[in-house]
Amino acid sequence: LYGCTPIQHGRASIQAALDKVTVSADHVNAMLRRVQDSIESAKVFERFKHCGALPPNSQRKLLKEEVLKKIDRNCQPRMRKFFIFDDGLAYGNSSTPTGDTDVHLYFPFESAIKVSPLDKYALETNEIKYNFRIE
Repeated sequence: LYGCTPIQHGRASIQAALDKVTVSADHVNAMLRRVQDSIESAKVFERFKHCGALPPNSQRKLLKEEVLKKIDRNCQPRMRKFFIFDDGLAYGNSSTPTGDTDVHLYFPFESAIKVSPLDKYALETNEIKYNFRIE
């Protein structure tokens, strides 16, 4: 419409209307993003609300979750679910008998987290492909 309208027939008023529509559309999109973020945060909060190791945060976002092999203190491999949130890293069991997710430990990002490779033996024997220690 704008490109087909001659300049002398009110192109400026069409541009002004397009600018207002753009501002309105940006506002609606921002509101939709906030509503979607709130819904996602509520789902995360509901899923992890019974986890004593995870501090309550109604605005927390779950960025990634994956099952990884964790080596326990007795050097035994255990499959654990790791969760990367926008405010920290946690791991635990994927679910409990009640269906809730159980978090064993939570490492907030504002604290100092040191990630280092595991011992040289594990690296040399190739028993563990990707390995790291969180301290």
